[in-house]
Amino acid sequence: MAATRSKGMWQGGGTPLGYTVDFEERVIVVDAEARLVEDIFRRYLSSDGMTDLISFLQKRNERNKTWLTRDGKKRGGLLLDRTAVYRILNNRMYLGEALFYGEWHSGIYPSIIAPCLLQQVHEKLSQRARRKGVPNETRNPLEFPLIGKLFWHDGRRSSFSNHRHVTKKQYLYYVAPSIAEEKASGTGPVTLTTDMLQSVVVDHLRSQLRAPHKWLPVLLEMATDGV
Repeated sequence: MAATRSKGMWQGGGTPLGYTVDFEERVIVVDAEARLVEDIFRRYLSSDGMTDLISFLQKRNERNKTWLTRDGKKRGGLLLDRTAVYRILNNRMYLGEALFYGEWHSGIYPSIIAPCLLQQVHEKLSQRARRKGVPNETRNPLEFPLIGKLFWHDGRRSSFSNHRHVTKKQYLYYVAPSIAEEKASGTGPVTLTTDMLQSVVVDHLRSQLRAPHKWLPVLLEMATDGV
């Protein structure tokens, strides 16, 4: 696969949004999709944040790329969500780069965005992550393993809290983002204990790992699509 990509050809599953392959398996740009990709980058810079951008894209019914697996099954075509947009904003293939031998190499594929645009987007992503409290060394990841991975229903990141009782027993919580209506009513934000939420996640993972045939083929296809 690395040798194939070094020649500007594509091998694996579906190409990322903005690209397709020709009859020689060379990567080419899909103009309409490429305009959408560039628009996503530019709108993120001008938006108030990821939630606003996702809302805008979904109102326009923008969807990710539809592609076929090797056995002819249709994948993709879903509304662009937070995960899909983050993948787009972090995909260096849009600079014309290809990943092989563990490194990104430039000038391999046709580019869709300029390097300065990607840099501006990544600077904004980093700034917003710092403001939202990305976990640091003062937080024990064993106490809050879902830090940075837990989002409220509207896409906002959940925070965390610990409280030590007078008995010196420590209580750990994940806290949903504050909502104006909750503040007005005096009910306060929704909190879930770490034990409660993490047990739900562990139970779900266990059930999935008992039946890998249901998700592993799809995951392997996604791993080869260049995202």
